[in-house]
Amino acid sequence: MSATVYLDESTASHIVEYIAAFTQYKNETVQVTDQTKNSAEFKTMSPKGEVPVVSSNGNHHAGLSAVLKEVVSSHPNLFGSNDQEKKETEKQLQFITKDFIPMLATKERLIAKLHRINKDLLTSVFFIGHNLTVADLAYFVIFHSIVKSWSESERVDFLNVTRWFDFIQHQEGIATEKYPLIHIRKNVAPKEKVAKEEKKPEQKQPEQKQEKKEEKKEEKKEQKKEEPKKEAKQDAKKQEPKKEAKPEAKVEAKETKPEAKDEKKAEAPAKASKEQPKKEAKQKAPAASKAPAAPKAEPPVDVSRLLIKIGKIVSVKKHEQADTLYVENRPWRRKTKKRSQWFG
Repeated sequence: MSATVYLDESTASHIVEYIAAFTQYKNETVQVTDQTKNSAEFKTMSPKGEVPVVSSNGNHHAGLSAVLKEVVSSHPNLFGSNDQEKKETEKQLQFITKDFIPMLATKERLIAKLHRINKDLLTSVFFIGHNLTVADLAYFVIFHSIVKSWSESERVDFLNVTRWFDFIQHQEGIATEKYPLIHIRKNVAPKEKVAKEEKKPEQKQPEQKQEKKEEKKEEKKEQKKEEPKKEAKQDAKKQEPKKEAKPEAKVEAKETKPEAKDEKKAEAPAKASKEQPKKEAKQKAPAASKAPAAPKAEPPVDVSRLLIKIGKIVSVKKHEQADTLYVENRPWRRKTKKRSQWFG
């Protein structure tokens, strides 16, 4: 005899519908409307007006937790393999019903709950124990639309939830037409954010390059101006006779001294103008070097980064030539071959 399940458009009803299909629970589905809720028959099945409701063999169960117990009755391990896991499953379903589902409409409160769940999944593969439970199936239905709408940065922010969801959706029988597989990039590190933030201080480099170019241009112009003076001096030295009277040379030297002083005075502001941009560039250079480097983001803690292999040890015996070593044999690739390893 099949049961009758009463569902509406709520998230809890979607969870029951999905898990009933997953466990191949034989039932007839009735869509609940306002008229159905006001009927005397429905009030006897659900005095508090809770939906979903299941009616089987004259027994009525209302509420998410009670309905799921009936739906997975043919698969009792889905509700927990021992008493402790069953209590934890019950707590998770209560949290989903009272705390999590009501927060789906408000983004700020939802983010707080997501951070809590992300922290709980830090060292866990499943929500409860080491096997799939109705808690995982219920969260999968809820998170399917959430993970699908997330950007890459949001998936990194809630990395543990993303890792758990990707693992669950690839289990046998989880993905369906209504809840298809979602492509999730793996090995996405938060370094992408840091790289974007580091681009801003790099904008100062073109300005420094332009200053250097301008300095080089000014130096070249000044060198060109000084070149004719040097050539004129060299020509004057060549034209002068070697045998000249000493007193005349002294007179010429005395006459040239004030001119040299005037030239030095004229060159002084030019040199000062040269040194100013150099000093400014030197002052800017240490300021840029003293700027604190952006901290390198560490890779996230993720169980999927570990390489875990399982093997069967066939036999163990003491090593013949060493007192502190043992020899173990286990199957290798083909069943006919065995591989020996030493350990101590």
